[in-house]
Amino acid sequence: MQTLTQNSENRIVFLLVAAVDQSPLAEAEQLTLALSAAGEPFATPDVEIDEIGAGWYSFDLPADYTLEIGPLIVRATAKGSMEWRDIYYIEPQTIGGGLTRSDIEEIVAEEMAAWSARLLVPIELIRIGVAD
Repeated sequence: MQTLTQNSENRIVFLLVAAVDQSPLAEAEQLTLALSAAGEPFATPDVEIDEIGAGWYSFDLPADYTLEIGPLIVRATAKGSMEWRDIYYIEPQTIGGGLTRSDIEEIVAEEMAAWSARLLVPIELIRIGVAD
């Protein structure tokens, strides 16, 4: 799972692939984004989506969307594409408040299990990334 720092602006990059053959989507029609922060219902963010090319897109996530500590789920889809989704974890600027890394990992594991059940997606299929 990738992490984002609380109250920070971030560039999110994603790849859309065709539902038919899973090749990069040449042109995205009716491109939509949805975000769920800290377990809230999905909402459409007020952001501009930029096309990078070869099915890749990006948008700048304003700091307003990273105010709450917890999971941030991002979903993107377009006409004829498979849904792209990823989970980020919004963490405090410094780990404080008496929480250990173990405490945080336990909270993340619980949140992932809850979202797995809510989205009806096996937890093994939820993308977990590691920052370089």
